[in-house]
Amino acid sequence: MKAKQHPEEEARLAALRSYGILDTQTETEFDEITRVVAEICGMPVSLISLVDTNRQWFKARTGTDLTETPLEMSVCAHGILQPDLLEIEDMTRDVRTIDNPLVTGEPHARFYAGAALTNDDGVPLGMLCVLDTQPRKLTPAQRDLLQIMAKLVLRQMELRKVLRAEQAAHVQVQEILAKANALLERNDTLRREIDHRVKNSLAQVAGFLRLQERVNKDEPLVAGPLAEARNRVMTV
Repeated sequence: MKAKQHPEEEARLAALRSYGILDTQTETEFDEITRVVAEICGMPVSLISLVDTNRQWFKARTGTDLTETPLEMSVCAHGILQPDLLEIEDMTRDVRTIDNPLVTGEPHARFYAGAALTNDDGVPLGMLCVLDTQPRKLTPAQRDLLQIMAKLVLRQMELRKVLRAEQAAHVQVQEILAKANALLERNDTLRREIDHRVKNSLAQVAGFLRLQERVNKDEPLVAGPLAEARNRVMTV
């Protein structure tokens, strides 16, 4: 039985993609969580499952080589519709899982329990779950552990989201600085070019004044002001 869509499916998928975690490489922090959960719950399989549009993808897994399954085979897709935790003691007796290929065929799953990976806005992104090949029932302590570890998974995801945003901001700042430096260099080149042209122009004016000064050297009333003007131009 395929799960119904979450009531806020578009917002949920947008929130999931905002973490940039889908199809990323395995990471020790997440792998360790599934190992600890599997050991404490005494289960052969533990998964961090993220429910995407047409699939559930496993960020971390213990006890299976699967990396994803179609949404039609996803028990976690049912889990995100439940508040907090979904526990199915015998999957052959639950209408949601009785005909699931994971139940009717390998690995012949019988027990499922999952805690929702719910962000701060109350949107479920997936599940931290355990599975067994025989009917089971979690103890209260195991249920508490599963929910606590689900919150830890979410905190790890949040941390990576913040770090990615900081890295993107750093790259953006570096790009802005590079553009600013290029602009400063271009302005400095322009300033030097302007200085050079102004000096050449002033030198030409000074040369013209010197020429006029020589032409009028016998006329002190003309030669004197020309000399003073030439000195002022050379000072500039």
